[in-house]
Amino acid sequence: ALRIVGDPSVSDGARMFYGSSGSYPIILENTITAEFLEELIEVIPQPQNPSSSAKKTSNRSKHKLDLNQQVKLSDGNLVPLKSIKTKTVIHCPFHHDTNASSFVSFNKNNVMYHYCSTCQLTRWSGGKGSDFNFNDFEESIIGLEQRSSSFTKDFSKLQGLEPFIVDQSEDSYEVENITVQGQQYLEIKEARGGITFIKSPKGTGKTEFLKNHVPSFTQRYQTLEEYEEDTYDEDKPIYHKDRRVLLIGHRQSLIGELCNRIGLNSYLEDRNYKEQVMLVRKKRYGVCLDSLWKVSKDQYDLVIIDEVEQVLSHFLSDTIGSKRFSIFEIFSRLIRESKQTIVLDSDISWVSFNTLTSLIRESDEDSEPKSIFIHINLFKKKDQTIRIFPSVGQ
Repeated sequence: ALRIVGDPSVSDGARMFYGSSGSYPIILENTITAEFLEELIEVIPQPQNPSSSAKKTSNRSKHKLDLNQQVKLSDGNLVPLKSIKTKTVIHCPFHHDTNASSFVSFNKNNVMYHYCSTCQLTRWSGGKGSDFNFNDFEESIIGLEQRSSSFTKDFSKLQGLEPFIVDQSEDSYEVENITVQGQQYLEIKEARGGITFIKSPKGTGKTEFLKNHVPSFTQRYQTLEEYEEDTYDEDKPIYHKDRRVLLIGHRQSLIGELCNRIGLNSYLEDRNYKEQVMLVRKKRYGVCLDSLWKVSKDQYDLVIIDEVEQVLSHFLSDTIGSKRFSIFEIFSRLIRESKQTIVLDSDISWVSFNTLTSLIRESDEDSEPKSIFIHINLFKKKDQTIRIFPSVGQ
């Protein structure tokens, strides 16, 4: 919607348009180029003032102008962008522009930008600043892992993360392990105490990992043989009664299903149980961020955050409203007090990393520094053909 100057306020699903009955549609393989997809991703929506009657603000693209690119002036001449020194009207080079609907100009720092009234998009040349992408969590961590493995002596992985860490302290935590893999299904032998970040695409086994890890964390015995061998002389409890597990999500439809799959009690079913039973249910509990007040007085040994990017961004949404500060206070305490935190998403960013590591640095001074473990799965499915077939009524 942003790229074609549509209405971003529309929240319902997109609808197919089949055109007029006399039209002659041309099917273009139902695909777009990787380059155009990348350009769409890099469009940054600009905030709008809902009370303003002024014209809509254009969006900004992270796609940088190529100063060597040839552009067509309003008089028809072709010149490279770098030859333009003042505000100049040109034909937009990013769409079929017959009326010279765009211009290039410069800001007060003499950095060139291009604006097109048709695209409703502003592109910048980038200036003289660093081209390093400080938001690229995956590439930075992979580079760090590769550098550390090339050293024969001990290498502190904290060194490589210092540019991204706010108010860093050597005593705050230690990055003990970075694992990079490219498996179709995630391979993690175990998750230890501290905080574990797991970045892996959808459908690569993040939930399967939780299905195995949660029982191993809460149960004393992993197999029937282990139980029978240890309880040959006397009965012993199967579970660690003192180990409490909390799952935090952002959508009701997902939290209920995930609780069922990994053996936790969903907060959506609380109404069916009395208060005394709830005390037991909350030992293995799953809850959405908006309802985190339900565990405001509880403490957990293992905290799992599913789709962490969405969970953290939910703090800024309108639905959470004035509760965001009290909810964040509960959220922060749960992370600080947990013995083990597992964070999962297909797209973990530096925002999530910095937010959560800053919370564990706020733990009690007397407590042991918490370790950090990072697992990145680079697996990507091969290009697949999407075939669209009409229904019977079409």
